[in-house]
Amino acid sequence: MDPPPPGWWKLNVDGTCQGSPKLIAGGGLIRDSHGNWIHGFTKFFGQGSSLLAELWAIYEGLTLAKSLHYEKLIVESDSLTAINLLSKLEVTLSAFSEVEFRHIFREGNVYADLLAKKALVDQGSLLLFDSIPSFLSSCFMADFSNTVFYRFVRASRPL
Repeated sequence: MDPPPPGWWKLNVDGTCQGSPKLIAGGGLIRDSHGNWIHGFTKFFGQGSSLLAELWAIYEGLTLAKSLHYEKLIVESDSLTAINLLSKLEVTLSAFSEVEFRHIFREGNVYADLLAKKALVDQGSLLLFDSIPSFLSSCFMADFSNTVFYRFVRASRPL
């Protein structure tokens, strides 16, 4: 994950939806302009859709950022639908001086994905992390050592 520019904070979030009935949860993390872990969260939301899980995760992340008094925030989610929805609504967030909503590919959102999956397994209320939880430490080590993960996309043949 690329860090935000100086003076900004970055919130990466992810929601997850699994099973029958569809159980949903979310997680996210905030990093500073040096890429350092600042805060993270997990939360089980109950039942719903994958879009609802993403939107709840964004809401929880924004609430956390607001409580920390961060004024310039970049919000990244791997849900293009959620990002497009929030962008089209031209959401006004008076708690922040500037907010940008951005789509990020799943591979760039690994930490938030793992936090969301942990929330689904634990099915607990809001849990905050002031430091990197142990189940994410290997991901951060790969990040700091500049390990590259490639995404392979199958191209269809022309007809």
